[in-house]
Amino acid sequence: MTNVASLEQQAIEFAKRGDFGAQARSVNEELTRAAPANEGAWTRLARCCMELGLLDEATAALDAVLQLNPQNTIARNLQLEVSKRRAGPVDAAPASRRRSPAASRTTTAARSPRVGPTTRASKTSLSLAGFGRAEFAALGHLPPAAAAESLTARIEPLLMALNDRPFAAKVVDARNRAGHSGARLFRRGSIQPVAPGHISVHQQGGRWEPQLNIGFFSAAQ
Repeated sequence: MTNVASLEQQAIEFAKRGDFGAQARSVNEELTRAAPANEGAWTRLARCCMELGLLDEATAALDAVLQLNPQNTIARNLQLEVSKRRAGPVDAAPASRRRSPAASRTTTAARSPRVGPTTRASKTSLSLAGFGRAEFAALGHLPPAAAAESLTARIEPLLMALNDRPFAAKVVDARNRAGHSGARLFRRGSIQPVAPGHISVHQQGGRWEPQLNIGFFSAAQ
């Protein structure tokens, strides 16, 4: 049992780093032998095999996952990704006609409505909340509680920056005028695990007030 726990911890650490290379594959493979009913181990093994180009092995691992749990959405979506990789790259779409810089600026402005002025502090906080390959991999392959714990440091700076936006002040003002307490849109420590590949954040107020919904979904969701 101790060996299983140790292997599980090693596998989770690899996933947190977004490392699905040969070492991660070896650890998860050993874990599936020690604990054949471990859904997470089979799913991570499939991801490792896929990233290493071992598509037949990835398919076999996914079959094992789906035998354990036919409703595993991560495995279902990994199956689609394996199928895409088997098919190979699609032809690139024809390049669109080049537009003038002025037209490009106009189009960008139209597609990106401004929420309000950004303070220097907000810009700094937003830059700290970037999500990359490792973060999305952790979200997709860690247990929900571990994913929430691992990603809190990446998400909270974004939430704190949103607290400083003008629309947040309007929500808080509406909340207070309705007789409810709460001086911030988001509080620290409000990130909650929900399900595999799904963590959520709730505003300080209730659902009766204007809601800001933020979603992070792994590639496997």
